[in-house]
Amino acid sequence: MRHADSQSIKTVKKTADTGLPLHDEVPALDVIDSGFRKFCVQEYIRGAKSALFFVSVTCIHCVDLLPYLSEIEEQRQFRILLFSAGEREDHEAMVDFFGWTFPVVSMNSSEMKALFQVEYLPFAIVANEQGIVSSKGVLYNANDFGLLVRHSRE
Repeated sequence: MRHADSQSIKTVKKTADTGLPLHDEVPALDVIDSGFRKFCVQEYIRGAKSALFFVSVTCIHCVDLLPYLSEIEEQRQFRILLFSAGEREDHEAMVDFFGWTFPVVSMNSSEMKALFQVEYLPFAIVANEQGIVSSKGVLYNANDFGLLVRHSRE
């Protein structure tokens, strides 16, 4: 029992170290979404509480998270941006299936790590209205997102 507890703590420390550092600004990165619209990530999220989600279409936990994104956007009034490792056709199908209006950006796991320091999926970075990271972490559903928001640091 003691061994399992130390393993859990070790995992928590590792996942807490991933993602952009708290109080850092979200990068001014130009991207193209699945609808072929080009925009700057920093400009897109400024002026609203925002959540950047990182998933892969081959990750079962990531796929399980997808239905919650609309709920998070609507009920919690967050501006959503989804970065997903997968083919553009898969992303277009997800947008159509879920009826999402937020951007979905194709980004492989190497780019997620290099640009956002994200090493575990599914992952979220919560930013305040100024585009500053206030919380981050691995999540699996809307309740986990609620915990991230409650632990936000302005």
